[in-house]
Amino acid sequence: MQIPTEWIKEFCGLNTTDDQMANQLTMAGVECELLSTSNQEILDLSLTPNRADCFSVLGICRELSILNNLNIKIDNYDNSAVHHQDEINIEIESPDDCPTFITRVINNIDVNAKTPDWMIKRLENSGIKSNNVIVDITNYVMLETGQPLHAYDLSKIDSKIKVRRGYKNEKITPVSKV
Repeated sequence: MQIPTEWIKEFCGLNTTDDQMANQLTMAGVECELLSTSNQEILDLSLTPNRADCFSVLGICRELSILNNLNIKIDNYDNSAVHHQDEINIEIESPDDCPTFITRVINNIDVNAKTPDWMIKRLENSGIKSNNVIVDITNYVMLETGQPLHAYDLSKIDSKIKVRRGYKNEKITPVSKV
């Protein structure tokens, strides 16, 4: 996993050199090295499965905040309100694999909007190619929080979303991009 060092520093308010950051994480058991690009230092992390807590900017910042006695800034969006009654029907057939599946309908999205340059830069410096504004936002949120998410086109969902394991020899046909 690759994360631009400036993103980490901005997120957790860390005031240290990139070398010190990499050294602290390595000494704490999070193996990493610095990669230099023409304009950005990138932290290249080799994480083992027992360190899934570090698979995000937030996870790395939590680790660094403990090592440096810092408080991380966490934005609180508890006051976000839903102003419509749109819902997506969900059926979870394999609750042992997926005990929770949460959806949110967002209306009036301009799928032709351009992804902001700062977001494209962070995604590309993390090894993710910019695709379109919807995919870029979901990838950005996943990198920052560690929470995987997916966007669906509500007009393409004919009844409900079924969450289940694939059947043996099942074939899927992916739909076109947004």
